[in-house]
Amino acid sequence: MASMKRPKVGWIGSCFNGIIEYETPKVVKVHNPGIGLLRRGLQLGIVLYVGLYQLYVARGYQEFAGIESSVTTKVKGYSISQLGDIKVDDEYRLRYERVWDEADYVIPPAENGAFFVTTNVVITPNQTWGVCPEDPREVPAECTIDDPVHNTSTSCMKNRNLIKSHGPQTGRCVPSDRMAGVSVCEISSWCPVEDDRLILGKSRPLITGSEAHTAFIKN
Repeated sequence: MASMKRPKVGWIGSCFNGIIEYETPKVVKVHNPGIGLLRRGLQLGIVLYVGLYQLYVARGYQEFAGIESSVTTKVKGYSISQLGDIKVDDEYRLRYERVWDEADYVIPPAENGAFFVTTNVVITPNQTWGVCPEDPREVPAECTIDDPVHNTSTSCMKNRNLIKSHGPQTGRCVPSDRMAGVSVCEISSWCPVEDDRLILGKSRPLITGSEAHTAFIKN
């Protein structure tokens, strides 16, 4: 009996067969109470987890964000500084006895959730860059003139910086503008140098009346 050979199909025929052919899954029903209950139990657990916990308890459909807020403060009021009966030069009395408003005593003008009220100040007016005598009350800068022609002294070395000095020395020895009859080393700095001493000391503030100011707080 002669065997029949299947005719060869070309690539065109293979493409045509791939178009008209289709696959279908095979479904097999298995009657097993254990597996069936396990499957339904897993489905019920997923539905309860999504429906009850995620949506109702955890509110997963909502978005939560932290509270963001800013506080704005403003101080209103004025203060008057009085030197009282202390003995000072008229220049100092004219400089320190004045009226202060919020632009003067609120420094800096704006802070993050806070405000600062000034009660003591040190005023050094008309400072300019140049050369001037060092303050002998803060820095050991006293000297004796060795060369009267050039006002130089071995105690004053050019470009030397002392601890707490206001600037480098120029090498000259000049009369002090803070203590009579005393010669000090000349420095290059903002002149006149600042006097850090409080004019009323630490016993009482210069700018009084801050307890009567009004603070506005806006959230």
